[in-house]
Amino acid sequence: SYYYSTAPFFYLQFAVQALLGTAGGDLASTLAWKLVFSMVKQVLCMELMYLLLRSEGHDRALSITGAAAYGCCPWFIDTSVAFDSWTDAMLWPPLLMMGLNRYRNTGSWVPLALAVGLSVASNFYFAYITAVLCVLAALIFSVRDRSRGDAPGLRGYLGRVVRLAGVFAVGVL
Repeated sequence: SYYYSTAPFFYLQFAVQALLGTAGGDLASTLAWKLVFSMVKQVLCMELMYLLLRSEGHDRALSITGAAAYGCCPWFIDTSVAFDSWTDAMLWPPLLMMGLNRYRNTGSWVPLALAVGLSVASNFYFAYITAVLCVLAALIFSVRDRSRGDAPGLRGYLGRVVRLAGVFAVGVL
């Protein structure tokens, strides 16, 4: 129940089933809906990864291949069968990286804060793991500003890291 308590697709699935009058049905109906929503999540994971790869300048063929590898990885497929709420965590890393890239390129912090907030609201355990990814990416990406091509000194680097920490804190709140 801990994992399902913060799983947005669990609530969405229940709402759709309630609207269609199939909520609380038999086991076969529940498993069929679980399969449908697993496929929806898988397509969303692939779409977000495709958009991330395209936004980073990769060609279409590489982006499709990367998105398919991400969305069709054995972990996703295996976990969809047993603990489908865990697969929600795969939606957020591409979204977070797109938000981080947008912040780095334009200074717009709202998409990054929203992605952090969605990740935390979705599942706190996986948000913690995803946050480790974001912190590592922020530390690495703060070394060189892509828009200016400069490498800041220690003071500039720490300033960038502190600003990113503030955006992450707003997202968590």
